[in-house]
Amino acid sequence: MSKRAIFLSGKRGGGASGPTTTTETTTWQVSAGGDDGWVVHNSTTTSFHATSLLGGFWLVSGIVPYGTYVFCRFQNVTIPQGATIDTAKLTFKTLATIDGGAEHGDLDAHTFKVDAIDEDDVSAPSTSSDVNNHATTTEEIVDWSLTSSVADDADLDTPEIKTVLQEVVGRDGWESGNAVMFRYYSEETDSSDGSGSTVDCRLDVQSYEESSSDAAKLVVTYTY
Repeated sequence: MSKRAIFLSGKRGGGASGPTTTTETTTWQVSAGGDDGWVVHNSTTTSFHATSLLGGFWLVSGIVPYGTYVFCRFQNVTIPQGATIDTAKLTFKTLATIDGGAEHGDLDAHTFKVDAIDEDDVSAPSTSSDVNNHATTTEEIVDWSLTSSVADDADLDTPEIKTVLQEVVGRDGWESGNAVMFRYYSEETDSSDGSGSTVDCRLDVQSYEESSSDAAKLVVTYTY
């Protein structure tokens, strides 16, 4: 953690100093097996998984289309209520080639979404409905556009997501030390290989269960 205190001087001759603000940059990491995973869903069914993180659109037996929500929950996020989020991002470690690799399908034709569960202190999910469209999520959603050149076994950052996190820490009931949970997913219901055939199109990243040191990270700079 790094800290930088900023002193704002008062009016000349007034003898009083102005307020002091502090800017901090902190990294949190998923720290428990129940704090990351994915929900798979289609028009008729959903299922909950706490294993490797598969996000996007994919096929079962080449026939049944499924979409997925990846979730990652961070405990003890020590950002004061109402702090200003200057920058924020999620950092994932992609799957290694030996595990099937990170990139499946035409990612550059596929846009993911990043949002968060809109609660003061979100609990670890245990069912699909804790994660999928039945959950209460932030109004702020960030588009995450990738290309078909995502490296295997490498760090991968989301775009700037400060507006998403700002919505959570700006809640009246938010307190320093609460937990926050993000999701990435796709609203698209299919993906085409150009011939009209539907194909897998997903991004696979490491879960806590696979490697606790490679679990998702939340990196934030904030001022209060």
